Amino acid sequence: MYRITSSRLHGLERLAVTFLSSLAIALVTLLSIPMANAQTKPNATHWITTWGAAPDSPGPELPVQTIRQIMRVSVGGDAVRVKISNEYGDKPLLINAANVAQHAQGAAIVDSSLHRLTVAGQAQFTIAVGASVMTDAVHMSVMPLQELALSLFFAEGTGISTIHSTGMQTAYISNGDDQSAMTTARVDSKDDSRYFVTDIEVRTDKQVRSVVAIGDSITDGVGSPDDANMRWPDQLATRLQATKQFQPIAVINSGISGNRILNDGVDPFLGPSTLKRFERDALEKANVKWIILLQGINDITASGMFTDAKQRVTADQIIAGMKILIARAHEHGIK
Repeated sequence: MYRITSSRLHGLERLAVTFLSSLAIALVTLLSIPMANAQTKPNATHWITTWGAAPDSPGPELPVQTIRQIMRVSVGGDAVRVKISNEYGDKPLLINAANVAQHAQGAAIVDSSLHRLTVAGQAQFTIAVGASVMTDAVHMSVMPLQELALSLFFAEGTGISTIHSTGMQTAYISNGDDQSAMTTARVDSKDDSRYFVTDIEVRTDKQVRSVVAIGDSITDGVGSPDDANMRWPDQLATRLQATKQFQPIAVINSGISGNRILNDGVDPFLGPSTLKRFERDALEKANVKWIILLQGINDITASGMFTDAKQRVTADQIIAGMKILIARAHEHGIK
């Protein structure tokens, strides 16, 4: 378990009221923008990022094992592809088998929905140190708010892994053999971090656009129950799907617990600064139209914890960092 625990969070209670007010304002702004502004032509097939988890740190070396991870998408489509990252790895990452399927319950999948994932047509593929790959598309019907299961098998183990620490979702681990295609994987242990997977994209002919929620532990979901899809971006996706007008809006969670706008993570903080990761975790997402930024409390808190001058930032510096992010989004036509 690599979660940032509640004892390592700062200022969460003080932010609650401010957070709810800020989110309400952001959503009013978001939903007031007519979908007619979308530039995609009717019936033009395109890819949309429907789920995300920002890699935040190096994780443990994994032994020979299968790991099955569960993700709930926001919007659906008729084909799927997955981005897998070796960003923090110390050696090439060999994936001997990768499968995606509809999640049933626990470590079980819907057998008839199983699809083998490939890269450049190869079922076994290697990802270079510091790199990511997008799998080939598989034809698979995905419904809005559906849970998918991604299973990866490492026949030689891994080097240092690439993780998103605060998954708030059970990952099922089978030691020693390939369980990636099993309807119900054998469970030898469990984890609740995200390993290697950073994006799920679906193909659609609808005029779909996405909103990226970028921030710290509040956005990441700390405090919500495991396996419940109750992070506020999850709840936003649920509410959008409940209203026909807003169903063509995907929601991508790019929160990192313990993250800061200005500085990279130094214990107990985590992840590259938002200024560094903004392109990777927001601007590069497929068909992103809006960004909700909810961040700054960890910059403030860190200023009271460290003696290093670089870690002690002012309100003006935080505001300047926010303005840089805003300008970069606007340069890409993102609200």
